[in-house]
Amino acid sequence: MASYTGHVRLIHQIPASKATWLVTIFGEEIRELYCSLSNLLLYLRFFLHVFLLICSTLVYFVNVIVRLVILMGFSYPMMCRAYILLLQS
Repeated sequence: MASYTGHVRLIHQIPASKATWLVTIFGEEIRELYCSLSNLLLYLRFFLHVFLLICSTLVYFVNVIVRLVILMGFSYPMMCRAYILLLQS
């Protein structure tokens, strides 16, 4: 008969609840999986924040450029007309 080592328990030592049974048998593996998933979520959260920061910065600069273009679009023809009127007088 093979002897079990590590996380495997004998049948009479397995708790009644299925969740605790899984944790009893695969306790270390679940703990490692949980740690790796939480680390992955931390990395994803960090990259999401960086991505949102870059996007918001780009939106801000595009907004500034559009406002300048609109402002120059309205003021540039007036400046040209004023300059032409100044030259004609």
